[in-house]
Amino acid sequence: MRDLIGWSLAAGLASPERRMAWLLSSLCRPLVGDGPHRLRLTRDHLAATGFGTRQRAARLLAALQQRGLVEHVYGAVVVHSRTRLEAFAAL
Repeated sequence: MRDLIGWSLAAGLASPERRMAWLLSSLCRPLVGDGPHRLRLTRDHLAATGFGTRQRAARLLAALQQRGLVEHVYGAVVVHSRTRLEAFAAL
């Protein structure tokens, strides 16, 4: 429930890049350590969570990748540092 509330707040207040970073960092929370974490997610999965189309999800991932926060590989997203991703996603 807390994650749902956080997601709804982030959706209205943050840029799409920050919302994507928030989603990826929240998916890393149950994992041990700061990273790297390999999340088995496709652009289709991310688009279905509220980011629109596959193409838009790919653009958002590319923006995060340019910042050095994630790496988009076939069928997965690699989060290099959960701490840095959370800092970027912070409102």
